[in-house]
Amino acid sequence: MFPALPFLPAFLLLFSVLAPAPLHAQTAPADANPPAEVPPSAEGQAVYAEALQLMNQGKVDEALAKLAAMPAADASHSAVLNLKGALSVRKKDYPAAAAAFGKILEANPKNTIAHFNLGEVHFLQKDYPKAKALFTRFLQEPGNSQNALGRYKVFLCDLLGADPSAAAKTLADLEPTISHPFYYFANAAQAFKTGQADKAREYIQSAFGIYPGGLNAAFADSMVELGWLKPEEIAQIGAIDSAALQSLSSEFRPEKAGPTPEPAAPTGFENLLPDFAREPKPAPPAVQP
Repeated sequence: MFPALPFLPAFLLLFSVLAPAPLHAQTAPADANPPAEVPPSAEGQAVYAEALQLMNQGKVDEALAKLAAMPAADASHSAVLNLKGALSVRKKDYPAAAAAFGKILEANPKNTIAHFNLGEVHFLQKDYPKAKALFTRFLQEPGNSQNALGRYKVFLCDLLGADPSAAAKTLADLEPTISHPFYYFANAAQAFKTGQADKAREYIQSAFGIYPGGLNAAFADSMVELGWLKPEEIAQIGAIDSAALQSLSSEFRPEKAGPTPEPAAPTGFENLLPDFAREPKPAPPAVQP
């Protein structure tokens, strides 16, 4: 398998990082039209590994140069394009990042990771309507409709201008769940947006006390990108990691009767969102909206 990418500041790279691309041929979903992806050559695999190592060392330009020298047949592999997009985001070269993720979608319009990543490129450029459209497309894929990270990104796009009335409705409908901190970070975002920074940080501190550090980091990252939080404010909770990104495509509310929902159907990046033991946690500190 291609090694997984390292974590980067941009939230989009959450998906780049946690969805290691198979080194062998990739088979398209049964309902997709694109054929199976051609496996990369041994030389291509070696170049990819070298570029990834350079990226881990912070040598972004050198890593991009490595990828540019990759055999042409391997350069169009989705994992290579994803890495190129990730590197371009690190350089804030958003047109290059969008082109890389766009090529993945040209080959496979159902690539969920590329939809999310391309949405994040537009989000980072403050093009919230376009970003919302891509995050919405991500949510429309089987098993993704309740994905908390995707829903959070759509909410942020609405809050920041795409559709404020839709953001207000989402916020009114949200309830706390032990599965993820969407409720807390959505309320924090609303508070930051309306100039109530202290109230926002109360919500965030509540989330920090309830959920795994890596899960909080996934939601807090967008607030760093927006300038609402400083990197050092979330450094204490640890990096985003696959073990922490748990059950984000399902809900579990112990306060409501009924059986625990079954895990969502595989989405093509099930390794990104592993299930976890859904054990009730102590109630969070009371926070008044």
